[in-house]
Amino acid sequence: MITYEEEALEYIGKISSGGMRDAITLLDKCLAYSSDLTLENVIQALGTVDYEVFFDLADAIHAKDAGLVIEILEKIHADGKDLKQFVKDFMGYLLDINKYDILHDFNYLQLPQTDEIKSDLEHADTKWFGTCRELLPTVVKLNADLKWETQPKTVVEARLLEFVYTSEG
Repeated sequence: MITYEEEALEYIGKISSGGMRDAITLLDKCLAYSSDLTLENVIQALGTVDYEVFFDLADAIHAKDAGLVIEILEKIHADGKDLKQFVKDFMGYLLDINKYDILHDFNYLQLPQTDEIKSDLEHADTKWFGTCRELLPTVVKLNADLKWETQPKTVVEARLLEFVYTSEG
């Protein structure tokens, strides 16, 4: 028996960008993980980075806490995550943060609509959104630069630390 949450199905639809075949493939992958389709199970089954990691990294960058930025990146790397994919996902996250700041509406975002994410966004201040706005072009360029990079960890750390040290925020 399959059970599901509406939020889990909506999230699969969002990340498949409306492609039916992609949505079916993602749904199959999720069902192989668990017949209980909760948002948390879907995120786990698809191997996406926990969105709290993105919030934590954005917070560390906003606070100009270079040590914490390095610690977060080290943990991601130690957990075996592909840093190129992480940067691509972080870019999508920053784009969603910017769209939320403009529209204040989850309908246009790929972010899952969890209580935790809603709370994080509702309690974020204008300066934090400004840091995310400033950071987006840096991460877009970083994502493009990583395409052929064989040692992405060094480039990711250097670029994010450069932003921490030189940004206005």
